[in-house]
Formats: sequence, C-alpha cells, structure tokens
Amino acid sequence: MRIVEKIYNEEKYRTDVRRYFDSILDGRLLNIKPEGLSHDKLLSLITDYDINKLRFDNFCTWMEIGASQKLEYNGKSYDVINLIAADNRCLSLNYSLFRFPMSPYEGSGVFQPEKAKYISTIDFESVDPAIYFAQHKGEKLLHIYNLECVNRYDSNQYCYYFAYSKTSESYLREYFIMAQMNMLKFILLNPDRNAPSTTISVQLEGVPNSQPQLSYNTKCDMTTKIVYEIFNSEYRSKFEDLLANLLGLNNS
Repeated sequence: MRIVEKIYNEEKYRTDVRRYFDSILDGRLLNIKPEGLSHDKLLSLITDYDINKLRFDNFCTWMEIGASQKLEYNGKSYDVINLIAADNRCLSLNYSLFRFPMSPYEGSGVFQPEKAKYISTIDFESVDPAIYFAQHKGEKLLHIYNLECVNRYDSNQYCYYFAYSKTSESYLREYFIMAQMNMLKFILLNPDRNAPSTTISVQLEGVPNSQPQLSYNTKCDMTTKIVYEIFNSEYRSKFEDLLANLLGLNNS
C-alpha cells in the first residue's frame, strides 16, 4: 500500500499554465511601446490601479492618497496609508515599507541582511510617510512598479516605487520601460511564482474501493516541474528577447 499523488487533470493544468504566460505576453503592459509617444498619449495609457487585477497589470497605474490609519496586531500598533484605487477600494500599505530596507525575494521568504537595500520610495527618494501622506492627501500617485521582497521578520512584502512630481514625457516613457523590464526579469527568475495552482488527487494504491481525496488550489513539486518544463521549452526565449530589446532601448 502506498500513497499516490497526481495532478487531477494534467492536460487542463498545462493549458492553464500556457494561458498564464500568454496573458503576460499579450497583456496591457508589454503591448505599450512608449518610445516616440507624446506626453498626452503616454498619460492616456496609464489606467487606475485595480485591486481585482493581477500584480503586473497594475504597473504604471494611478492611485489617490487617502487617509492614514492606526491598526493593531498582537497588541502592537502600527500605521498604514490607504491608497485609493478603482471603485474606491483601498490598498493599505504599512509605513514600515517606507522606513526599513528589505532584501529581494530569491525563491524563499528568508531575509538577507547583506542584501537589504530595497525601500519604498516616491520620485525615487525616501520619504517620511507620516509627514508626506498628510501633506499630499487627496493627490495622485503614479504606481510605477513593485518588487517582491522579504522584510526583517521573514515576511514576504512588496517594495513600491511611486512617482508624484516627476511625470514629464521623458519620465513617463522611462517608467513604462522600467516596469516592463522588472516584470520580465522577475518572471525569468521565478516563472512559477505567480503561475496557476491546480487540483491534486491523493489516493491509497492497493486499497479496495479507495476514493481519491482532492486538494484544491494547490502548488507542489509536480506543478513546479510542469511550469518550468513549459516555460523553458516554449516561453523563455520569448521573454529573453523582449528583455534584450528593452535593455537596448534603455541604454540608447
């Protein structure tokens, strides 16, 4: 008697993985070609941040500075800023994201002090969140992109890059390219990180009338292997070519 695990519908999962990578290649961000566009045209391509959308779909989007709020967790209080997105929904960011350096996510949620150089910024400068957000409440921020990081408590967080005053034509063009480059770099390093989950079937082999138990929304070694197999054979070169073209633009 042994336990047998398998993907409940592997063919469907493979289709879902391909759809995921295709959705990135065919998505809004990579289909914006900012070079040569006017300031007005670049502005028209910036949509409102939408909490219902995938992470990469919210690169180069508008948010509004809302109210600060004091919250409590395990008896300790902390402050957050509520950034207003589409449909008046809020993204709440802990002030600590603007105060304490984080290390990059590199396949595991372990903080690396020697690499802790990532901190959320506005116009690529550090700010005192309590002062800055009080002074600019009700005004717009451009969410350029974010990086997945790990904080000093080994908790996965995002490092956010916003723009407030630096939104001229040349800056906007640069922001779109930066957002595209960072998305491509992350996927090339971590193709399975945001890939779809699936249903896993677990069954006792050799036991009469044994019924499989299903585990939904699961990721495991089997799904990771399939994601890398599909990405490396069908998509990696496409993402590498796109990144190479952007690096050429950025260095020109």
